[in-house]
Amino acid sequence: MTSFATDLLDGFDACYKRTIGILKSTHEIGSFFNKLSTIRKEYLNKYLGLIRSYGQKKLLVNGFLDGTVKKALETMVTDMESVTNHDLAFSNKISEISTEVANFVRDKEVKRKKLETDGKRLTREFADQLDALKRSKANYMKLSREAELAQQEHQKAQGDPKTKSQKLTQLATRASQAADKAKQADQEYKDTLRTSNDKQTQLYTKDMPSLLAEFQTFEEERIRYVQQTVKQYAQAVLEFPAVYKKAGDASESFAGQIDVAADVLGFVNTNKTGVHVPPAIEYEGYNPGGGPPPVPPTSVNSHPPPPSSHGGGSTTTVTPTPTPPNTSTPTPVAPKEWGLLAGDESLSVAEKQNKLTEQQKEIEKQIKNEESQVTALERLIQFYATDPGGKKKTEDELAELHKKVAALKAGLAKVQSQLAGLSGGTPGGAPAPTEPEAAAEVQVQVRGMYDYTATCDTELSFKEGEIFVVSEQDSSGWWYATIGDKSGFVPQNYVEVVTPPSS
Repeated sequence: MTSFATDLLDGFDACYKRTIGILKSTHEIGSFFNKLSTIRKEYLNKYLGLIRSYGQKKLLVNGFLDGTVKKALETMVTDMESVTNHDLAFSNKISEISTEVANFVRDKEVKRKKLETDGKRLTREFADQLDALKRSKANYMKLSREAELAQQEHQKAQGDPKTKSQKLTQLATRASQAADKAKQADQEYKDTLRTSNDKQTQLYTKDMPSLLAEFQTFEEERIRYVQQTVKQYAQAVLEFPAVYKKAGDASESFAGQIDVAADVLGFVNTNKTGVHVPPAIEYEGYNPGGGPPPVPPTSVNSHPPPPSSHGGGSTTTVTPTPTPPNTSTPTPVAPKEWGLLAGDESLSVAEKQNKLTEQQKEIEKQIKNEESQVTALERLIQFYATDPGGKKKTEDELAELHKKVAALKAGLAKVQSQLAGLSGGTPGGAPAPTEPEAAAEVQVQVRGMYDYTATCDTELSFKEGEIFVVSEQDSSGWWYATIGDKSGFVPQNYVEVVTPPSS
């Protein structure tokens, strides 16, 4: 069955406007009756005064008025006074109705304010809970990342024979403490998530339907009161002589046609929200190496979520969750020997050329990947300008990458030299020695589709609708952008391109 409680979930705003509007219209009904009563009484008192002062005290006492003519006029004047007195009684009844309407509106205004206060309190409390969940989740992600970095630092120190035992102890203690904090934050996040889901269930299955039912009762009582008011007016009209009966019958007929259920149904159908009890909010575990950006949550009166349909049902677009660009140092492995080795002497010239050509392609690909990591670390160093420890660690990682790139380039030169020796110059079918292709920077202008708050120093915060420039579009889903005088990474699925790319 159609009702406020089942069809107007999240429809408090429509209810607020409705209750204000219907009380205003009811007040105008009372004001209309009051004006009618005032004008009628002013006219009827003058009319009755004329009957008494002129008709009875002057017209009927005229000495030349006598016989059957005088009797007819006496009856006429008496009937006029009787009808006028009845008119005055009707005017007083209209005045009473206007007073009753004013009292009804005053009482209902108190109820209306309470309903609105309760609705806003429910909305605010749940919004506060969602904010608490967001903060708890962000803290969990932050501390989990710190614990991961502390553990990596400890493991790296363990592999370095130059690290003193006291330093190892300090790093182990720091890693253990960071892990404890992350574990505690994870439990707090889970507890807050559980509380949020409990409150959401309570809100959408009990508190909100209960309050919406009170709004419906408010609406039904107002409709019935207006119906009763019209009937009171109709009954007063029906007490008039037959000349007024037609008007009274018409009013009573229309009063009898008022349908409470039809009026309620009309309002609900016009303001259907299409909102049902939402599903539980999913737990999002920490992703080692950097977690995905938070997906905007659905809330009661909150900012807009990813695009959804608000027609016959609620559907939500799932936002992709890219992994942040990898800027960690590759795990050290034994260097690979490039070129032809002693065991390759038995190979034919063609087989040797094929082997060297494949090695050349592999080396060039590795150089391109490593130089991309170098670019990311160089930008990361800029963000650690105020963090000497983080900056030093990143600079060490960058130095290791430079050594690896240099070794790869030396291997490439060896392979290219052996290829040239096999063919007496640049081998046919084998590419000439070239420097690995540098990644091109393509600038595009983008607009934020949602608000985003940076979760670390290498990210940028922006607002929905804010326009800024992206200079690099990484396939991981994190793009490098500049906003004002700051540069950093932004999630690709939170922005849309508004201008074509320009090199």
